[in-house]
Amino acid sequence: MPSRIGLAWKLALAFFAVFAVTLAAVLFALDRATTDSFRSYLSHTQMMRGMMNGVQSMMGPSEEDFLDRLRWSLLLAGGVGALAAGLTALLAGRYITQRLRAVAESAGAIAAGDLSQRIGDASNDELGELAAAFNRMAESLAGQEEARQRLVADIAHELRTPLAVLQAEIEALQDGVTQATPERFASLHEEARLLARLVDDLRTLSLADSGQLLLERREEDLAGIAERAAAAVAAQARVKDVRLDLALQDSLPRVALDSDRIAQVLRNLLSNALRHTPSGGRVALALRAEDGRAVVEVSDTGAGIPPEALPHVFDRFYRADPSRNRATGGSGLGLAIARQLVRAHGGDITVQSTPHDGTTFRFWLPLSTTANSSRRRPAPDASRT
Repeated sequence: MPSRIGLAWKLALAFFAVFAVTLAAVLFALDRATTDSFRSYLSHTQMMRGMMNGVQSMMGPSEEDFLDRLRWSLLLAGGVGALAAGLTALLAGRYITQRLRAVAESAGAIAAGDLSQRIGDASNDELGELAAAFNRMAESLAGQEEARQRLVADIAHELRTPLAVLQAEIEALQDGVTQATPERFASLHEEARLLARLVDDLRTLSLADSGQLLLERREEDLAGIAERAAAAVAAQARVKDVRLDLALQDSLPRVALDSDRIAQVLRNLLSNALRHTPSGGRVALALRAEDGRAVVEVSDTGAGIPPEALPHVFDRFYRADPSRNRATGGSGLGLAIARQLVRAHGGDITVQSTPHDGTTFRFWLPLSTTANSSRRRPAPDASRT
């Protein structure tokens, strides 16, 4: 296997080759120019001397010595320049290769699993930009790895509780400690349902992340979907004594969407709002057209979201309640799924919240460009419970 030539030496050889070619061309041009000019000068001198003293030799030893000295001076200057160019290229090449080698070594360490690698290069040039881009990549990989580990831990946590309940109940039935009553079977069925829902939620997120989530999009009346979603949680609002208000724009263009998926988003947002709104509070669902988009808002008068938790509400398995109580936080996947479903429709979702003053979730969907039909509807009741 031939020995590898480093970048520094390649740069030095390239500099030297370019300089050698340039020097040869300069020497040739100068030699031709000086020789021809010198001969012309001597010819003129010879003519003048011939007129005065007779014919003399055109090129004597002194003239030849002058031209030789001129050539050697040019060669010496060229040699010094070539040496300086080679040394400069060698030093520059070594400087560059040292920095590139640091990137290569850090990349190898990251490939081996050490995601703490960073390059301390603050130079204001292309190599500095490469180091900064490398560090951003390393930080992103470290964040993704941390999120992956947290996701695995969260999944294990979420699966542990229903599985532990199922195991304990079944063992009690097998040992005869408890009787096989309808209530016991109902409890087992509820835990199995929770497991099935968690697995289905995880599958939905996985499909959305990989871009494989299939949407059956049709021209739909978004206002009608919103009304049905409100009706689905009306009983929950009545039980909690929470006022449920609807504010639907009188005339709204139809929207190309998957009605089941958007209904899932609406039910999730409304259920969350009702869960965090105390008795006597208010939850409002508003829908309007704005700047070529259908804008949906779900607001409540609950306790609000702490500022430190606000950036994480759409994270998977995130719950502001550190106890991870299902009664107050669900599985922690609902909002993550809602964001993925909205984005799959070409829209986005945001949240605004003020502690002790309520929370507003707002998402938008692009209005259809192929259908401008709208449905006139009577203004909804100011309050529905």
